[in-house]
Amino acid sequence: MILQVIFNSLILGSIYALIASGFTLVFGVTHIINFAHGEIYMLGAMGMYVFSTLVELPFAVAMPLSVAVPGIIGILIERFLIRKVRAGGEAMLVLALTIGAQLIIMTGVLAIFGPRDKSVGSIVDGIVALGSVIMPWDRILVLGISIAAMVALFFFLKVTKSGQAMRAVAQDAEAAALQGIKVNSMYTLSMGIGCVLAGTAGAVMAPVLPTNPFMGPHATIYAILVVAVAGLGNIPGAVVGGLLLGLIENLAYSFLGGFSELISFSVVLVLLIFKPQGLFTKSK
Repeated sequence: MILQVIFNSLILGSIYALIASGFTLVFGVTHIINFAHGEIYMLGAMGMYVFSTLVELPFAVAMPLSVAVPGIIGILIERFLIRKVRAGGEAMLVLALTIGAQLIIMTGVLAIFGPRDKSVGSIVDGIVALGSVIMPWDRILVLGISIAAMVALFFFLKVTKSGQAMRAVAQDAEAAALQGIKVNSMYTLSMGIGCVLAGTAGAVMAPVLPTNPFMGPHATIYAILVVAVAGLGNIPGAVVGGLLLGLIENLAYSFLGGFSELISFSVVLVLLIFKPQGLFTKSK
């Protein structure tokens, strides 16, 4: 049984890691806590419902479209809303703007699709059985796409010029600007990539879990929990933190049922009491 729980934890944890990586990337570069991040995740899931179930496009087409829409919306939010408010230097206004975007996206999806759960058919049928561990192919696909997305993110940040420029802005925006880096462009790019990661998490989970307009706040809360455990701006820590939280939640659910979220929150609270700066952030 424990091996089955670990497999299920990897699936859930990889989704948390994707969501949290996008969340902490945006914060690390722009220093903005994006409360609409969960709604971006929800848009990825709703996109899969629209493109795969309603329009009946093949997965190879529906998946990129479902991921592109959240990325474009994130870019538009940063470029035409957040950038104008940030120029005034009011952090609370930016925070309020992301909360407003959260409510607008949720209300818009609710008005179009209604409150009921939407289901997306299984993308890949069949299972793989390794001893007592049952691994459905659609969940293996979730894990594979999540790993590929995180590897692509690390490659982008470490190897590409844009990724290195983004890291420079995260470390010191003024110094980066003096080196000729277009800081505003890096803000927009980080927002787009962060939203693509969240959209990817939603799109790959849509065939596994029901989709509805209210799934966003839960994702935002868990992104904040993972980032709190990892330390703000720490992407490798966010990946490990997501996997850790997925393991804790699945273990709690398997053995204690409905108390899983309470236990997850309690574990995070205890960790933050003893390591308030996050597990993967060095103390100064």
